[in-house]
This record gives sequence, structure tokens and C-alpha cells, in this order.
Amino acid sequence: YDRFGIPENLREHMLTVARVAMLISENWKSQDLDKDLIKKAALVHDLANIVKFKLEENSPLKPKQTDMIAKYGSDDHQATQKMLKELGMDDQLIAIVQNKSFGNAFVVEASHDYSLKILFYSDMRVAPSGVVDLKTRLNDVVTRLERYRTHPQKNELMQNNWTDNFIWKISKNFEDAKNYQYPINIWFLIIEEFPKLMFLLIRIWVYIYLSHQVFL
Repeated sequence: YDRFGIPENLREHMLTVARVAMLISENWKSQDLDKDLIKKAALVHDLANIVKFKLEENSPLKPKQTDMIAKYGSDDHQATQKMLKELGMDDQLIAIVQNKSFGNAFVVEASHDYSLKILFYSDMRVAPSGVVDLKTRLNDVVTRLERYRTHPQKNELMQNNWTDNFIWKISKNFEDAKNYQYPINIWFLIIEEFPKLMFLLIRIWVYIYLSHQVFL
């Protein structure tokens, strides 16, 4: 992360996706998984995402973004691929990272590669704010990323009938394959985020209290 100057929020996203992926992997009971591959892929899956950030010209991240675009290009998927090759990552890891994109959802759903499915699913449980439910994350992706607002399969990606939605089907794949040991409570990861939430609430309370004192 330091080598490429990855922003803190992007580091935290990849670390959290890795925690979700490892939580699933550690509770996988029958089919052999390359847990190390899944972990590594999760930790680097969005290395170049800064190239697609919408930044103001005076943003402290703007120089880093400009440098990264100049070196790796403005397409985040292609830039990530170049960075992974520069790091000497193997072809299997690079392929999983490249194939897990949201726009590739239906290919992921049809795939029998559970390393790919786990990475995709884990990424779809982690929004910029932390671990969220699937519907919230789905709406987050389509709302924030312009490329998916005009995606030719947007209606299918945003399927309102939840049991027909591709993400629900992927999570159901885990059950149907009888490889995932339930119950594993994903809310465990939300509990991990609880200290951050409490810290934020305390800061808000202190701000309100001090503001109140000023006006007394």
C-alpha cells in the first residue's frame, strides 16, 4: 500500500473485504479452497481505484491520482492489472481480481470457481462506510459509479425480485454446494466496526456540548 500510496479509505476497504473473505473461507467445510489466494486477492483487488475518484483540483489526493493515471492509465481495472503484474502476482490471482467486477456479475454467478465467488461476494458486503447488507451495497454501487448507471444490464443487476437477484443467487450457491457451514453471522464484522461508530458518536456529542456552552 505504501509503495503505491494507497489512500487510507481504500486500504480500509480492502482490509475489510479480506476479513469478510477469510471469515467465509475459514468456515468452508468440504471443497478445498486456496485460502491464501483468496486473502491475497482481497487485499489487492482495488489497488488502482484512486484513478476513478472524482476529486477536486485542490484535493490532497489529486497529485497522487494524476501520477497514477500517467503511469497506469485511467481505467481502474487495467491499472490494477498493471500494478499486480508489477508486483509479480501470479496469473490466477490477477484473473480472479479482474473477473470479480460488478459488471461481470452474471459470469461470476455461473462460474464454478468458489475463490472468485467468495471474493465477489465479500466485496459486495463492504461499502465505503464498512460492512453492510447486500441490498444497501448494491444500491451504493449503482448510485456512486456512473458506469453502472448506464450499464446495458442495469435492470437485471438491480433486479427488484430479490430471490432472482444475482448476489442472492451467489450467496445461495454457498448453501447449495453444501460447502459453507451455517450459521456464520456476518454481523460479527459489523460488531468490529462498533468502536468506530462509538468514537464518531462521542465526537458529535462533544461538538454539540461545546457548541451549547458557547451560546450559553
